[in-house]
Amino acid sequence: MLLFYALLFAAILMQSSVNSFNDYYDFIRGTDTIENSPPNDDAILVFNSYNPRRVRLISICFLLAALALGVYVICTTNMMPLIIGIIGTAIVIAYSAGPQPLSYMPLGEFTSGVAMGILLPIAVYSAMTGEINWQTVYFFSPLMMGISMIMLTNNTCDIERDHGAGRKTLPILLGRSKACLLHRMLLSIWILFVAVTLIVFFRGGLFILPLGLFAGRRSILDLITAKLSPMQRGYHMIGIFKANLWINGTYSLCVLISILRSLIA
Repeated sequence: MLLFYALLFAAILMQSSVNSFNDYYDFIRGTDTIENSPPNDDAILVFNSYNPRRVRLISICFLLAALALGVYVICTTNMMPLIIGIIGTAIVIAYSAGPQPLSYMPLGEFTSGVAMGILLPIAVYSAMTGEINWQTVYFFSPLMMGISMIMLTNNTCDIERDHGAGRKTLPILLGRSKACLLHRMLLSIWILFVAVTLIVFFRGGLFILPLGLFAGRRSILDLITAKLSPMQRGYHMIGIFKANLWINGTYSLCVLISILRSLIA
């Protein structure tokens, strides 16, 4: 259980670090301003009297705390979490910092999806099992798709805001119309991939999938018809978070039930 909690909080701290770094650099670069950030937005440095240097310090502390937990993990398991942790740390810094951050390029969606949806689960799997099974990359792919969809939703809603800040995200290059089309296509591929994976590998829990999709139908249908306009950013972000819970949550539950049924049999 100690290893479990060390991995859990290392993941949370890494995510907290990249979010805090992103807030800091968006503020000092002028991406987040009073003019382009609604009062209910998440531009915390714009609407709160926080010292930017302290936010940067907090970001570094989050990262160092995650690395400290990572040291404990590798001392009790193997070196794979260390290797992935180094790659993850580089991504955390490169995502927001530097002259050309990844978040300012048409790589943000893919990078965040791979880092949090593939690399992080592989590190956890390796630490918990003591082995590396690259087939798990396939099984973790729905997580990557869901996280990438969160970033695509956010960046499409923020096209005008990001363009004014000098960003060249994928939605900016595509334009809102094509970005919305890509958004719908990836959402469909995501759901289809989950269904096919369950049919082929985890058929014992497949009966849960229709129930989960039906329960989350409103969030999913809203995303299919979404225009992803800046005025509805908050609504769409809540929608894509809910879609992640329904699609990937149902997927995880199906996998768990299938494995338990095979063990019992």
